[in-house]
Amino acid sequence: MIVQDEFDNQASAQAEFEEYVDHLADAVAPEIEIDSVPDDLGELYRVWNGSQLLGRTRATTYSR
Repeated sequence: MIVQDEFDNQASAQAEFEEYVDHLADAVAPEIEIDSVPDDLGELYRVWNGSQLLGRTRATTYSR
């Protein structure tokens, strides 16, 4: 029956979508940490993911 088949297809698509959303919710955000250390040129900020250094930058100040 066409109506029943269409309903089954919609229910199946809805179930697949909900499973996909549940899978996305299970993803864990990385533990990013930001620290700073004194440097000859000022404060040096570092971005870490666990023990991996992702990047670093210096704080800059502008005066007029």
